[in-house]
Amino acid sequence: MPIKNKSIKPLLSYYIHPGWMNLLTKAADKVNIEISYGASNRIMASESTKNMDVREIRDFHYQLYLNSGDPTFTLDAAKQVTPLTFDSYSLCLWTCPDLLTLLKDAAAFCITLGSPIRLSFHLTPQGDAEIWLFNQEPLNKESHITHLGVTLYLATLVQIIHETTGHQLDELAVKLITWPYDDNRLAEFEKIMRCQISTGSPVRKIHIMRKYLHRPLVTQNPEIYASARSLLLNKAAQLEADDILLQVYNTLDKQANLDNLSAESIASQMLFSVRTLNRRLAEVGMSYRSVVEKYKLEKALQLLNQPHSNITEIAFHLGFSDLSTFSRAFKRWTGCSPTKST
Repeated sequence: MPIKNKSIKPLLSYYIHPGWMNLLTKAADKVNIEISYGASNRIMASESTKNMDVREIRDFHYQLYLNSGDPTFTLDAAKQVTPLTFDSYSLCLWTCPDLLTLLKDAAAFCITLGSPIRLSFHLTPQGDAEIWLFNQEPLNKESHITHLGVTLYLATLVQIIHETTGHQLDELAVKLITWPYDDNRLAEFEKIMRCQISTGSPVRKIHIMRKYLHRPLVTQNPEIYASARSLLLNKAAQLEADDILLQVYNTLDKQANLDNLSAESIASQMLFSVRTLNRRLAEVGMSYRSVVEKYKLEKALQLLNQPHSNITEIAFHLGFSDLSTFSRAFKRWTGCSPTKST
């Protein structure tokens, strides 16, 4: 069934790596899903400018998913990834010396993938490694289309890990907030992705046990890695300079505490007017309030992940008047209590 062409309103623009579209079109080709002429033209035009509309890409993904009639279509797309899909990003990960380096680089340079999804690397108190995934959707307002995008991102990272470790990695775990598909498909997803999937986590994450982290990758290549990483550093620096969310986060990081923050004070520290700050955030589908909430959640998760963390101190550091107020906010954000988040 061809994808219907429809008018597109003025939408959000991000730098989106064309590799994502490449994965989707390859998977569509594989299962003989016809792509409309209009959709192809818009894709090629977007790729030529490297400034693709994120909602149009999500709509394209959703239409392919519907036309396939199979919720595992997104996993098929992830399996199309190669060392060159994302240029220097995928090539860097493919040629890393070990899995620990791969995970750190995946998070450090995720901005070059261009999706409004960010990765954060963490070590647990037990020494296991985790990649946390955050998106820019307002908290508790994610759509089914958002879940598809998150699934593609997670499945692609899992596929890269399997490819670079020679499919020898057992006990790889994906922890989700909720399961967005039919319950009877979970085992099928686990089999295709070769991982254990669980729900109830306050943040989406890939979890890898400590014993696997220092094993050499079967695809390692020191010379190519050094070259690809150098290119990646330059590309990431260019993109970070224009990333408004990162700029706000960096400004919030400099605050002694987050009590009585105002858009006016943050904008002033960034040498913006409030109007400019709000406009820049609106361009990427965010508001000042939603950014601060996202920041507080991410900071809370990081602090709670530390050994011997004190929840009361964390609450006050994040600008909450008392522990109960923080606990209510955390449960609203994640669905669970901060005492059960680690």
